[in-house]
Amino acid sequence: MSEQTTTVRTDELRPGDRVWHPFDIVCFTVADKPESIALDFQGERGLRVTGTDDRGETVHVDVSPAYKWHRGPEAAADQTLPRRTESGMQTRAVNAAAGVLLAAMQQGRQTSTGLAVALDAACLLNSPEHAAEDAHYRAAFEAQRSRAETLDALLRTAQARVAELEARLAEYERPADEDPIRYALTETAPLTVYRASHDSIVMGRYTTREAARAHCETVLRREIGGSVWIGWVPADGSEMAPEELCFGEDVECTGYVVTPLEIAAEYDPDGDE
Repeated sequence: MSEQTTTVRTDELRPGDRVWHPFDIVCFTVADKPESIALDFQGERGLRVTGTDDRGETVHVDVSPAYKWHRGPEAAADQTLPRRTESGMQTRAVNAAAGVLLAAMQQGRQTSTGLAVALDAACLLNSPEHAAEDAHYRAAFEAQRSRAETLDALLRTAQARVAELEARLAEYERPADEDPIRYALTETAPLTVYRASHDSIVMGRYTTREAARAHCETVLRREIGGSVWIGWVPADGSEMAPEELCFGEDVECTGYVVTPLEIAAEYDPDGDE
């Protein structure tokens, strides 16, 4: 038999065609003309093939228009329902399934009885007892899933609350050296402030040398203008040495002085001896 008769392209499929599923060992009957989909197959817009397989299940396959399907055998003609003594099948369950399949069939050449026999042979039918038991377990499963979702929501709420409390606690436990004032009150680092003064008159006290200098320089600039050179001259080479603001080519002193002052964190009884 030639390929022309054993295969058919996707864009040539018609309702009622019988083909083999490309990803499963089962035949199915094409229900409708393949519809275009957004998926791209090597530059071509894909097609979706829909049908019903021999197990009675709906099939959706997305392939390219040029994909070649292998034709399947024709569906079996209507056949007399075997007796239970011949196949051991459950006649009542088969008849019930036949009614459901008959209402669901849209296309195909199989009758409802033939489909029901196929379902029973594949062990896809349940007895009423099994169906009741299955419904019981499904209800129990849904109840457990609902309970699990509730517990999960409570857990997420608790985790969010814990994270909030940890963030607030971290603010209280922040290292002291992140705050100059708190760090200044620890035993390891006494506070150093910088006093800006003019002729022994205190102008202000600051936590940085730069701020104290800026105060003195601003006041002096108001007196001498902005074009004259100014600079700081320390009393000695130590870090705690006072420094005086001077100006001009002759380096004249101005009486504006920045003095570092060390403030202890606690009283030292031996410090005044």
